[in-house]
Amino acid sequence: ATQYGKSYAKVLPPAFGKDGGDNTQGHPTVEAGMPMMEYVPSVDRWTNYGVFSAPEGMDNFMNIVYKTDEINKIKFDGKNLGSSVGGASFKIQGTPYSAIRVSVSVGDHYLESNEPNVRWMAWTYGSLDGMQMGRAYGTPISVDVSIPCDDSLYVKDTPICGDIDAEGQIIQLGGKCGSIFAVYPEELSNYRLEVDPDFVGGDTIVKFKLIVEDKTKDAMAVVRVVTRSGKFVEKTYQYTADKISWTPAKIDFGTIAFNTPETKTMTITNLSKDRPVNVKKIFVRSAAQVFKIAPPGGFVLGPSQSRDISITATIQTAPLVLDTVLVELDCYTQKTTEVRVRGEQPQIFVGDANWGQVPASSPGIRRKVEIINGSRVELIVTGFQESLLDGTGKFFEPTTLDGKPLASAFPMTIPGNGKYEFFVSYSPKGEANVPHTVSVPFYSNATEVDSLAVLTGSGVTFNLAVVTEPWNERVIDNIQRGLSINEYRKTVTFSNFGDQPISFNAPVIRGTDAAAFRIVDNGTAGSFPIQLVGKGDGQSRTITVAFVPNELPGRGAERNNYKAELVFPTNSSEQKEVSAELVATAWQPHVKGADLDFGQFNRGEAAIVKNIQIANISKDDESNPTTGNTSGTSNVIVTGIRLLDPNSPFELLNAPTPQSPWMIKPGEVPTDLQVRFDPKLSGTYSTPFVIETNVGTNGQAPYQPQYTIKAQVQGGDFYPTGGSVNQYVHKDAIINVTVKHDENVTRRFQFADMVEGADAARFTVLPNKATGAYYIDVAPGETGVIEVRFSPDRVTLMANGQRDIATPKAAAQSLISRNDEFKGTLKITDELTKIEKEAPVSGNGLYLETTNMIGEGYQAAPGGSVDVAVELKADPESLDKADLTELRVRLSYDPRIVKPRSGKADIILAGTQMEGWTVVNDPVPFGKPSDDFNSIEIDLADQRATKSPLRNIDVPAFKVKFDVFLNQSKQGTFSTPISVYTYWNDHDRSGNDERYVLFRDIPGKITLTLPCANVKRLVGVSGTRFSVAPVRPNPVVSTGVITYGVGIAAPTRVDLFNAMGEKVATLVDQKLEVGTYDLTVDANMLPAGTYYFQVLSGPFTSEPQTLTIVK
Repeated sequence: ATQYGKSYAKVLPPAFGKDGGDNTQGHPTVEAGMPMMEYVPSVDRWTNYGVFSAPEGMDNFMNIVYKTDEINKIKFDGKNLGSSVGGASFKIQGTPYSAIRVSVSVGDHYLESNEPNVRWMAWTYGSLDGMQMGRAYGTPISVDVSIPCDDSLYVKDTPICGDIDAEGQIIQLGGKCGSIFAVYPEELSNYRLEVDPDFVGGDTIVKFKLIVEDKTKDAMAVVRVVTRSGKFVEKTYQYTADKISWTPAKIDFGTIAFNTPETKTMTITNLSKDRPVNVKKIFVRSAAQVFKIAPPGGFVLGPSQSRDISITATIQTAPLVLDTVLVELDCYTQKTTEVRVRGEQPQIFVGDANWGQVPASSPGIRRKVEIINGSRVELIVTGFQESLLDGTGKFFEPTTLDGKPLASAFPMTIPGNGKYEFFVSYSPKGEANVPHTVSVPFYSNATEVDSLAVLTGSGVTFNLAVVTEPWNERVIDNIQRGLSINEYRKTVTFSNFGDQPISFNAPVIRGTDAAAFRIVDNGTAGSFPIQLVGKGDGQSRTITVAFVPNELPGRGAERNNYKAELVFPTNSSEQKEVSAELVATAWQPHVKGADLDFGQFNRGEAAIVKNIQIANISKDDESNPTTGNTSGTSNVIVTGIRLLDPNSPFELLNAPTPQSPWMIKPGEVPTDLQVRFDPKLSGTYSTPFVIETNVGTNGQAPYQPQYTIKAQVQGGDFYPTGGSVNQYVHKDAIINVTVKHDENVTRRFQFADMVEGADAARFTVLPNKATGAYYIDVAPGETGVIEVRFSPDRVTLMANGQRDIATPKAAAQSLISRNDEFKGTLKITDELTKIEKEAPVSGNGLYLETTNMIGEGYQAAPGGSVDVAVELKADPESLDKADLTELRVRLSYDPRIVKPRSGKADIILAGTQMEGWTVVNDPVPFGKPSDDFNSIEIDLADQRATKSPLRNIDVPAFKVKFDVFLNQSKQGTFSTPISVYTYWNDHDRSGNDERYVLFRDIPGKITLTLPCANVKRLVGVSGTRFSVAPVRPNPVVSTGVITYGVGIAAPTRVDLFNAMGEKVATLVDQKLEVGTYDLTVDANMLPAGTYYFQVLSGPFTSEPQTLTIVK
């Protein structure tokens, strides 16, 4: 078939008198056309389904040819073809076919038959009018390209964990005409279809695969294999993924001792409520020698069942071990809990004690000894070699601090960096000039040890003694002064163990370092000289001596050894003075870190881990007075390393904590801080970090050193995301367009001040609220928001139950429909890189359809009145969400029968939803008394400050009182309709627009009972049969006679109907005997018009007879 596609071009006249001479514009003819050849299929190639799209900017049309009697078996865009566009149909003369040509709107459309054997041909075409040569297109909508063939088809498939390996094969039933046309998906969700690339349409075998793209998610596919004859096999494939959850997400064993297993628990749960999950294997990815799993799999989790899994870490090396627990299910392996652990060797340090010279007669002098855990892991001490003490005559006797035998305290566990103190008492037992020494080993789980307690003492023949203990204290620096520590005091005991009284004079301190000590007070001596008798309470007294190691300027990791002599002059001829050595050590912890520069990366490269050495040395590289270099001279305890930016991209993998600190000893190899950086976001990064040492005295550096970690990542992009919203027509809604980026600095994005596209008029781009300009600044990791106001003016989406809005009332409210949603794009530009991207915006226009109605149960007699209610019904939608507080209602009625009272006060609001509302104006009547119908228009509004909107509840909106006419002396029953027409109106000029609310108006009626004349008399009995004669006279002015016959005795009724087919009176309703009857009808009280009467008697029902009343 050939069609001439014509499009017109506007012609501009030549432009004379301008540079360039005769600049003719336009085409020299008044119209331009484009011929086109369209394929129109023969009847055997007609189809029953087709889809097409009408492009923008064109005048688009659809043509369809069909069997004339099948028009109502075809749908266009889901609507019956006859009712939607049937008015444009025309019959093709001499054939059983008809055709339709209609214009169509822009967007997608479809045609389909209700029955498979209802077939048609259809094509679409369009033209473009413009300033240039016209353009046109034409194409068939659907063609049946099948080849008749007696063949069949089967598809065999093999599923493996959701993946399908399939083959379709032709079965030749007659001849060899069968072949496969195509394999295509009807639906794919998490599936990928792969057809054999060597397959060509016409082959008899086709192989294809369905591959689940993500085995952790469900998948579904519908695949159709079609033969050239049009036969097909459609198969549905479903894959239901095993789904598990796990807790916790991370297990950190912290730092544990070498070869000391520690166990923690994770829990795996089957998320399915109706199917089991087979857990085949549980394992770690790489560090199987460190982490052991129990059970290692091989069990089934029932629906919603959970199971605890034990993870035991055993480590023999110090660096951090980081791994992931993998759970192998039937079809995939799931990454679950992250596990990490560090190892460390327990270390034991047992202190020594030296009593020096002690009078041989001394019963015993006590000193404290410490067991120190020099590691971050638990130290388990099981005991000591008691036999060494027993074999030396009990010169040394160890006890707990509360006086119990020391052996009773074991085994004991000393936490990381902790210590245990106990007493050792030394007595020479009367032996003089004999040194006593013993090295006592302590047993523990430590291999790197100083496990010997070396105890030394010697008895002398002197009876006078001074006993001191050494100091081992921190320099008096800012840390100590902050704790109000200005010196370190100890009690010094002087004694007389002889039999003769001896006088002790005031003590003095002498020696090179005497300035570092001072006598604080005379303690229990009170004053000097003092005489000690030598026995009982007079044997010993005490004084207080302080060690004052002031911090020296310009010193590094401070450690100084101090010695002086405390001397008591006496009146003894044998010991003119008695003295003791004052021994002290002053130290100060130091710690030093370093800056770290990761260098440059490209965005998206793999994460990297680097180390920073944390050392026990002076951060300022100052030398200490003991060793002459920058090395530390005392333990430093690092309790934390903290990034000062909580949003830093750097991750400290093994930073110490107060619960698991680092103790770095003097001269020890620096500890490595592991830092991880993942270059996911582009930009330049610089994050400071500080090293924190323990709060208090021991191990705390007098400063908090700060260093910096740096990295630079090249690249970067931004990601706009559009939005969609549904809103009622004539109302506004906001669409949020979001912008994210992967830079580490704040970026500025400019956006267009208008949306682009054919529907741009429905979208308004709002400027930045803060600046009033069309740009936004987006910080790293944040989301920028651009607001676009959507204002639909067409209905594009229908709710369930809504009717076609192609009605005059909908049009009056500007409720017009179109087939597709509104769409547009917003352009967004990175101000720095000038990269431009688009974000789609879309929206649907809605309307709200609800029902208002007049009931049918109203009854009245002439001369009376009745209150008629306007009722609301949630059909198909509830009115509640509209919050209507303004309304205009028009009621229509027959003024010859009823009439509403029309004063403001006559509108009944009390007891209704509108109680408290206002009748805005006097109700406005329309029409003449002689008209068939009049109407009254009522404006209502809630004008209170606190409003009460209308709701779909069983309470009328309001009521109107109707008066009823006709003489009460007459008899009969008939009804008169009351119609309602309701819509929103902006009475108070508030600017609100609620035209989107469309009321479905359902009329009601008032039934009138009135005496309508029916004088009946018997006029004959012989030879009677069922019959009815026309009324006489007809037309009737006042009265008329109806003659009818009753053939057998039977219940008989004579009914009177108006022109609308509504029963207005029953003139006879009783059992009558055989005979002929005359019925006189008085029409004086009936309105003029055409009526019908009908006789029903036994088996007889007459044809309706006309009765015309004139006035």
